Amino acid sequence: MRRSTWRRVVTTALVSATLLIGAGTAAGAVPLDASRAPSSAPSASQKFFWKWSDGSQKTSRLFREKTYKTQAKLPHLVITAVPATPKHDVLLQFKQKGKWVLENKVTTDSKGVANIDLNPFCSNDTWCDGTWSYRLKIGSVYQNLKIGFSEK
Repeated sequence: MRRSTWRRVVTTALVSATLLIGAGTAAGAVPLDASRAPSSAPSASQKFFWKWSDGSQKTSRLFREKTYKTQAKLPHLVITAVPATPKHDVLLQFKQKGKWVLENKVTTDSKGVANIDLNPFCSNDTWCDGTWSYRLKIGSVYQNLKIGFSEK
């Protein structure tokens, strides 16, 4: 099933209520791929790391409704900027018809941490069924992800 324009966007208000995992530290996290960054990328002293709130560092995940039951139980993405300042906007985008579409946007906090929730729902508030290409993006630095959702 393909995502279409009726895909609901997760509100950033949900993100502010999430638990900070590893706040202020990049320990155990994976760097975003700076090798893909053009010359307009943040300075070499600025580093970005990401991981899932459940500790996973997999770039490909499948989230089944029968396992997670609700959106609130899904792991979220934890992005850490080192050093913590300046603050950065972190985008979660999915690919639709060859274009990147914004699903969520969060700004790093005073500790350099941003938590991004996923939205597993499609048009009629049912759990989506399929796999999509996603990317985490900070400026011109990004990490590609494959994320699947299953109603079963």
